[in-house]
Amino acid sequence: MRKILLIVFASFLLNPVIKGQPRAYHRVSSKDMAEIVKAEDELRFDLMLKRLLHHHNPYTQKRAALAAGRIGDPDAITDLIKLIDTDTRKQTDEFKQVQRMAAFSLGEIESIEGASAVLKALNIDLSRYSPVRGEAIEAAGKIAAANSKHEKTKSLGNAIIRALEFEAGRRS
Repeated sequence: MRKILLIVFASFLLNPVIKGQPRAYHRVSSKDMAEIVKAEDELRFDLMLKRLLHHHNPYTQKRAALAAGRIGDPDAITDLIKLIDTDTRKQTDEFKQVQRMAAFSLGEIESIEGASAVLKALNIDLSRYSPVRGEAIEAAGKIAAANSKHEKTKSLGNAIIRALEFEAGRRS
């Protein structure tokens, strides 16, 4: 009976080892998360959050990008544009999620300064980077709505229509 209990107990302890450990960067460390949430709570975009936007862990980058968008500080735009730059980013699923969040955050900031990066994401070959396109369409709409009198608003509107027409044409 003891052997059976020992085997059952050991199987629970060794279960993560048997299944394989998840990669270490699948989570944001509690220290980084605390810093991000504190910056968000204080509506403060500073060097710490900027550093986390360029962290080696894509999940930390994604969460920092969300915080930058929620904070709404235009100082974050340059760093978010670097993240959304679809020509130079690694195309792993994790980095596509970072790009999506960067596009979303540009829309949350609603500054016309983010329009060029959003337009670039929408005007690239429509068959590529589809995970980013949905967020870029939404971001373009938010930026256009917040800056309706700016000259780039028409370009944003045209890019939205082109992307939506392409997506509608892909359906049977």
